[in-house]
Amino acid sequence: MVAFDNFKSKLQNLAEQKNSKIILAIDDPDFSPELISKFKSYVVGLKIGILPIIYSSDNIVNICKQYLSDYVLIADMKIADIPYISRRIGSRVKSMGFDAVIAHAFVGADVLKELKEEIDTIGVVCMTNEGSLLLNQNYRSLVEICNELELAGLVAPATKPEILRDVRKMSKLPIFSPGIGAQGMPYGSALKNGADFEIIGRAILKSKDPLLEVKKALEVMRNGRYS
Repeated sequence: MVAFDNFKSKLQNLAEQKNSKIILAIDDPDFSPELISKFKSYVVGLKIGILPIIYSSDNIVNICKQYLSDYVLIADMKIADIPYISRRIGSRVKSMGFDAVIAHAFVGADVLKELKEEIDTIGVVCMTNEGSLLLNQNYRSLVEICNELELAGLVAPATKPEILRDVRKMSKLPIFSPGIGAQGMPYGSALKNGADFEIIGRAILKSKDPLLEVKKALEVMRNGRYS
């Protein structure tokens, strides 16, 4: 089993080893666990959503244990609570075997600082859905909070390319970008606009041939044929 110093070193090493920028999003509690073993050479990390964690926590613990050295393991809890509760959530997902957790940056520096002391934390500064206007209008302030706390990364969507490009200018933190595939943006588009990693879920997992779809996405990214 390979040992890594921290989340960022694990992320960087696996990305270099696999020559990949793909984070697989698992948000459906009915996903197929056997697929995970097939993606080991092509996918850097697993972003596991709150529904699979709630519906099948024992199964998720087993996945984290089995694939600890193969993937960066991110719990997508989108935490948005007071410091005490947020830290307890962070402690729980850390005990399950996750390397990092995703939290909303709008809850403020006190929450993020408390959470970061428990587990590496990735802050959401903007979302893909059209109704997230209040959040998205304040992304610059949220990026500044994340920068000051030196979080493990940021979440900024491919579906808002102008915001994504601006986030890249503002921050040296790793940027994880959703909105690829099922939400309309083509493979490679987030990388083109400054993201470090693309979060892809349904476009792969709901395809007729998930492994072939992963290889297709990688080919686009590696050849730089971005749309």
